[in-house]
Amino acid sequence: MMLEKYQNSDFGTCIRVFCEHQLLLPIGLSDQPGESMVKLYCPKCQDVYSPKSSRYHHVDGAFFGTSFPHMLFMVHSEYRPKAPTTNFVPRLYGFKIHPLAYQLQKDAAAQWKEYRKRP
Repeated sequence: MMLEKYQNSDFGTCIRVFCEHQLLLPIGLSDQPGESMVKLYCPKCQDVYSPKSSRYHHVDGAFFGTSFPHMLFMVHSEYRPKAPTTNFVPRLYGFKIHPLAYQLQKDAAAQWKEYRKRP
């Protein structure tokens, strides 16, 4: 029954561009009742999203638990999607941004803030 709902896209599709409308599955962030409402899991990017539809706002996440999507794909491995072939690469004027650049910018901003505090 849940496999049919997955195939019919009853839970929606992933919003990420590189997931190419991958079908979503319900998942709980906790196995303890009352801790959080149900979320939606994308098996392609392996990320969790809050559902937009209000019909999920009163469904406890523990109903599905933290392992439902993973168990489904263990039983029905033919439905497991392949990992995305492309990822977004941030660029400035066509040049890739080195990961260290963000840290250097953050450090420079902190130093500037400290400098401005001095009398």
